[in-house]
Amino acid sequence: MKNNFMHPIHKIISNSAGFLTVLTFSLMLLHCSTAVKKEQLCPDENTDPVTYRIDERGKFCDEDTYIIKSTGIPSKKLKTIKERRNSSRNAAVLLARYKIIETFTGYKIETFSPLYDLPEEYIKGQALWKKDMEAIVKSGRVLCESFDSEQNCTILYIVHKKGLATFIDILVEEYTGSRE
Repeated sequence: MKNNFMHPIHKIISNSAGFLTVLTFSLMLLHCSTAVKKEQLCPDENTDPVTYRIDERGKFCDEDTYIIKSTGIPSKKLKTIKERRNSSRNAAVLLARYKIIETFTGYKIETFSPLYDLPEEYIKGQALWKKDMEAIVKSGRVLCESFDSEQNCTILYIVHKKGLATFIDILVEEYTGSRE
């Protein structure tokens, strides 16, 4: 005697639309169970900057801290190890600062018609935002550094400001200056 009982899941899977639904739902559950926490721990002073994996544009390791990796090359004119190390470290710091400004201002790309006069509050907000952005970037520090045999320097540069992640999303025309 043949058993006509069919488990409800078998009925769903028996047609192709049902199979796709079950497959999609299963994949969503798998993704949710293996997802990485949004907040990632910031590296410390003992982290090797050469092996630390990070996107070239840097990343937020929490809402207040942004970290970026950069490498500086010493001037070819310099001969002593100390001079070459200072030169490459300074180059790495300048590159890190440039990348941070480039990344953060990239979020602010706005276009206006050449015939359009910018509102006064936009111009004031933009000037204040740029001034505060410069101060934030300059307040950063080298978290850790590493030199290779040719005195090339790789650093992790870290910038910390309360609410930094929301700072870059503020509309320029609504910006009235740093709140600290």
